[in-house]
Amino acid sequence: SRAPDLVAQAVRRATTGRPGPVMLALPADMLGAGVDADAVAAAVRVVQGRRAPSVPEAPAVAAVADALSAARQPVLIVGAGCRGARAELIECAERWNAGVYTAFRRQDIFPNDHPHYLGHLGLGTPPACLDALRAADLALVVGARLDEITTQGFTLPLPGTRIIHADTDPAVPGAAMPADLALTADARLLLRHLCDAVAGREVARRSWEAAHGVYLTAATPRRRPAADGLDPAAVIESMLRTLPADTIITNDAGNFSAFLHLYWRYDEP
Repeated sequence: SRAPDLVAQAVRRATTGRPGPVMLALPADMLGAGVDADAVAAAVRVVQGRRAPSVPEAPAVAAVADALSAARQPVLIVGAGCRGARAELIECAERWNAGVYTAFRRQDIFPNDHPHYLGHLGLGTPPACLDALRAADLALVVGARLDEITTQGFTLPLPGTRIIHADTDPAVPGAAMPADLALTADARLLLRHLCDAVAGREVARRSWEAAHGVYLTAATPRRRPAADGLDPAAVIESMLRTLPADTIITNDAGNFSAFLHLYWRYDEP
């Protein structure tokens, strides 16, 4: 009799906050019982009808805009929450003149060929690519968990860097690393509001050309002479020359994945 309510709860948890899979476990002796399918469908429709993106509050948007305006070297750290907000993210980075890092395994969130792109915060990130993050006075984290790998072992951003952390799931901001400002907001809506808020405000006079060049140099495969076997960098180099830009790449776990994470260019989502 509780099946409609439990299924509706599962759908709500799977599709709100940080979306993800949900398992609904039933005792084996219940699996043969009948259920009112219409009641389940009706309960799910009610949940789906209540879904709405988290709208950022005006004072929070103003506080973020004030921080961006005061920053001399602001960077964005963006993750899966920014999927579906590509246009807003690019415009926000350009209008606020902010550098952009992508969180671990989220390299396709921002075009890697964009002059504001600074690199992927993953395993074995070249130290030179982290210099801009070390020098940042403001890190605006949108739709990303500051997990162990993204933060390079919880060492970045450095103490003294102001952290503003926004996520659609209220449990995420400030959970892994303290945030100076934590807010619950849909990434696309927040970025859209920030794009609009730049009017009349001061924007940092900072060129990201050199930092982007550091990324390009580090992310260019270099063939290394090998005594035997196959050079993983040469494999990725061949893939880059052969495959179209919108190729979907998947990889297993293992040390070899670091070559793909470093060298593959994600210019398309």
